[in-house]
Amino acid sequence: MAFKSANLSVLAYANGFTFWHYKSAEDTDGDMTAAGYFDGAADLLRPGDMLALNGAGDSAALVRVSSNRKGNVGVGFTTDWETQAAVADAAGGETVDAEARSAVNAVIRALERVGVLAA
Repeated sequence: MAFKSANLSVLAYANGFTFWHYKSAEDTDGDMTAAGYFDGAADLLRPGDMLALNGAGDSAALVRVSSNRKGNVGVGFTTDWETQAAVADAAGGETVDAEARSAVNAVIRALERVGVLAA
């Protein structure tokens, strides 16, 4: 789905820091942490701000605004990393384990969603 400004509200503000709440009945926390989701709030969100996310079903997350450059807002689950280069999907080798490759690729997608790896 898409970001809706009416679903974003301030929970607390102090000393240049804002703690936000965002609720979406259609999107999961995975959707909401995807690149570009919060670009529509670029004029409000600042690096270091925190967002409490409540999404579809029981999904919930607490994330940090990691960047806001030229209208592109990035959010992530921690402040301990910078986005790393993209990683190729698992492939090659003599022995093929489809389940292991699928699991590794799922981890890569999850790390891309939260901004640890470039997509």
